[in-house]
This record gives sequence, C-alpha cells and structure tokens, in this order.
Amino acid sequence: MMRVLVLLMMCCMSWQAMCAEYIFNTATQTALQQQQLVEQLKQHSLILLGEVHDEPLHHQRRAELIQAMSGQNPVVVAEQLEAGQQVQYTEHLTEDLAQAGFDAKVWDWELYAPLFSTLATTQNTLMGGNLPIASVRQIAKQGEVAVPVALVEKIQAAPLSNEAQATLVADLEAGHCGHLPKSLLPNFMLAQRARDASMLNSMQQAKRTPVILLAGNGHVRKDYGIPTLLPSGQSTSVSVGFLQLDTLPPEAIQAYQAQYDYIWITGAVEAEDACAAFKPKK
Repeated sequence: MMRVLVLLMMCCMSWQAMCAEYIFNTATQTALQQQQLVEQLKQHSLILLGEVHDEPLHHQRRAELIQAMSGQNPVVVAEQLEAGQQVQYTEHLTEDLAQAGFDAKVWDWELYAPLFSTLATTQNTLMGGNLPIASVRQIAKQGEVAVPVALVEKIQAAPLSNEAQATLVADLEAGHCGHLPKSLLPNFMLAQRARDASMLNSMQQAKRTPVILLAGNGHVRKDYGIPTLLPSGQSTSVSVGFLQLDTLPPEAIQAYQAQYDYIWITGAVEAEDACAAFKPKK
C-alpha cells in the first residue's frame, strides 16, 4: 500500500514528467495499460464507466475502450438519454440523438461527439437510462411519492450506510456550492438514488451482455452509487472512475480506492470555478 501511495503522491506533484495519464487497479494496487484494462473489463457483464462531464479526454478514452470491446458487441446505456429511449442510427447522428432526446446544449455536443460517433461507427445499441428532468425535479420537491414504484423498491432494498449517506450529502452540498437548503437534502439524496436505480433498470433490461454505462463519476461509485443497488451475487459489475489529477490530492487516494475498482487519472486542467458567483468579491 505504501509503495502505491508514494507513487501516486509523486504523480500528483509532477504529473507532466511522470504520468499525465495513469490507470490504477485498486484491488491489486498496481498500474496497468489500457489494453490490460480492456481485458479485465471483458470479464464483467455490467461495466460502469464514469466521467467528469466537461473533460473531453474522458469521453475520448471511453470511446477507445468501447471500440476495443466491439467484438463483444456491448449494449451501451447513457445518462445523457432518458430511460426507454434508443438511438436509431442513420447517416445523421446529431438528428438520431436528438430524436432519442439528447440535448446538445445541456450535454455540449462538441465534448460528446467523439464518443457517440464511435458508438455509431461500431453500431452499438445505445439506450437511455436517466429519469426525465421533470421527474427529478418532482422528486426533489415532493420526495418518495414522486418516485416510480419499481425504483422505490430497488432503493428500499439497498439502504445506504450512515457513512455513505454522509458522503453523498457532502458531495451534494459541494455540487451546489454550499447553498442547498438542509431541508431539501433528503429529497435530493432520493433523487440521486432514483436516477441511479433508473440507469440500473435500463442496464438490467438489456437483451444481452455486456452492458456498458456512461455516466458521471458519482453514479458509478461503489459507496453510494449504482453498485450499492445491485443484489449481491446476481451479476458481475465493475466500476471505473475517470478523474482529473487536480481533484486527486494525496490525502484522497485511499478514499478513491473504496469508490472504484479502477481509477483512470488524466492530467490537471484549468477550469473556471463553478462556485465563483457565490464567493465574495475581493
């Protein structure tokens, strides 16, 4: 363990020289190459690939993974499409996606184009997994009464531990720049889990395996994400977190080992502070 932590800490301090990209198996505490990851992913029926939504390299790398697995003809479920939708490919991909409900403004087509173009080229079945945004908003306002019954059953069958709940609350608060009212936290937690349950439903309803999920890192986490909703022993799943080096301080490394089976670290990037509008002006 100490050897791996030292390596990653060095990576955090000098990533340009040593490891602008780094794939890490959290179980064996070893580094591996992209093709080695592909071979290990092939052993699983449910493959959860995370992302930082506005990081183009994450979409490119996931496209490469799916292309490398094309011989298995995986079904792909996407957070960016609603459950029940399926893309029908023609020669006009943007229109095909729009027909299936893809919002190119919300999800920034320029970022996702390489990923979805690869799926069209390899002709992967592409299905939606997410709840409609209107449903998510209703859950955030009304709580459990707004959650579809099938999803309620999934969530109730897999309650989160106190520690996982605390982590999810902290992440939700951080995602709302500390301005999410405490009274709304239970409903927002439920909305997050309902989205997870919806995506899992879509994966389980696919007519063949393997099934690959494309979703934000929060949805594929093993401590409070989709893996917590899986009945033990029913299927084999694997979770890959795609992280940016600037979000991986040395003190967080051990925590990430409990969150994902693999982490794929990409270089640090300069990004606008999403919470800048909430901070006092100097």
